[in-house]
Parts: sequence; structure tokens; C-alpha cells
Amino acid sequence: MGPFWKTKDTSRVNKVLNEKEVHVPPKVQETDPITLARRQKQINYGKNTVEYANYLNTVPKEARSPASPATPNMRKKASRRGWDGEVRMWRLLLHAYNPDGPNPKNNKLSKQCNN
Repeated sequence: MGPFWKTKDTSRVNKVLNEKEVHVPPKVQETDPITLARRQKQINYGKNTVEYANYLNTVPKEARSPASPATPNMRKKASRRGWDGEVRMWRLLLHAYNPDGPNPKNNKLSKQCNN
């Protein structure tokens, strides 16, 4: 008998699923110290801004919504491009808390919308 997914007998498939024979890999975390140090440096750079300080003062932890800018999890396994994208989005969301208001000359998002 071949692999269960190639058979027309669905009872075998149901049996496998019911017996929890399906292997689900555990969540993988980043462990490379060089990568973690680089990510921590990027997070520190973002947290050392006026926008981040205003965000902390404006929005208490209890009042934050899922749409609020959340610090990226540096231990999450992600490619370098994926991680850089998460940091970039976090930083763009923090720009909404700029005390001088959004600056259209420096705002990458407004440049993308105008093109």
C-alpha cells in the first residue's frame, strides 16, 4: 500500500489525523548571537527617537490596540530582508507620533503615494 494521501480510502487519512501522527514543528527562535546583536542595535536605534518617547507617553500599555506600533520580536526566526521589513514598518508607524507632525519631505510613505 502506498502513502495514505495517494489512496482513495479516506478512513486511513482520518485515522492518521485522529491519532495525531501529524508532526508539527515547534516554533523556531533565532539563536545566532551576531544576528541578535544586530537586531538589538536596530531596536535600540528606534527606541532612542523622539517619536518613540512620545508614543510611550501618549499611549499607555493597557490602551494599545493590535494596530499600535509594536516592537518587533528580535528572537523571531526571519530572513534578513523579512526582519528589515518588520523594523521599517515599525519605524514608519512610529513617525505618526512625531511632535512636529508628519514631515512630507522626509516621509517615505508620502513619497510612495505621490509617485
